[in-house]
Amino acid sequence: MDNRKQLRKALANLSNPFEFKDIEWRAGQFTKDGSKVMLLAYITSRAVMDRLDAVVGPENWCATYEASPIKGGLECRLSIRMLNGEWVTKTDAAEPTQIESVKGAYSDALKRAAVHWGIGRYLYNLDNSWVAVNRKRSPGAVYVASKGVSGYAVPPMLPNWALPLTERNDIKPPADAPADVPKPAPVVETPSIEPDSEWEPDRKWFCAALDKFCGYAKVKAYTLWKGWCKPATWGTERRRNFTLKLQQGEIVIGAQ
Repeated sequence: MDNRKQLRKALANLSNPFEFKDIEWRAGQFTKDGSKVMLLAYITSRAVMDRLDAVVGPENWCATYEASPIKGGLECRLSIRMLNGEWVTKTDAAEPTQIESVKGAYSDALKRAAVHWGIGRYLYNLDNSWVAVNRKRSPGAVYVASKGVSGYAVPPMLPNWALPLTERNDIKPPADAPADVPKPAPVVETPSIEPDSEWEPDRKWFCAALDKFCGYAKVKAYTLWKGWCKPATWGTERRRNFTLKLQQGEIVIGAQ
């Protein structure tokens, strides 16, 4: 397989669905009597940055901003470095938002540019969901308000195609797979990349850190499944961030 096809398969991981906990909801339209609201799903700019860090590495993407023709708006140029060192850029813009207008413009411009790379684009394919609006908050409910109408609404369940493999109820993990890491099929191929120059000095402390959890072999299998490439290709900073997230419980790989 040539590098171009390998790169396409690797970048396809940008389009993977997010975990349900990473999805946020806002009010679209209310019915005339205010009893129901159309909830619209979206992701935060932080989720976009986390996805870029995970798939291409923090050193292989950048976002720059310029004033757009829209009054007070911003244009985001989101660039990703290819395997040959070339930078490819996707661009989109956003208007100031009603709350924290400048910060909102930066955030929305980044998210819109990310859609051009496939990040979160699948959310546009969700069916419109009308849910009941209640005065009292219930578990899982979000606050919604528009034009004098407000209340709490429970987001709908997402269809299986809009969930990551670990959350789908139509895929069962094999008997020998760790409970927290179902084994998907097929696994998306990623480019074959040689270990970075810092790997040999890092190998001892990194593997020792992983032994406190599930060991290097399981971590390598997990990161390849996630489309993050093997840890030997990451660089020291990314390996340190990964072990820190393991220690803080932000990443859980099988039974520890």
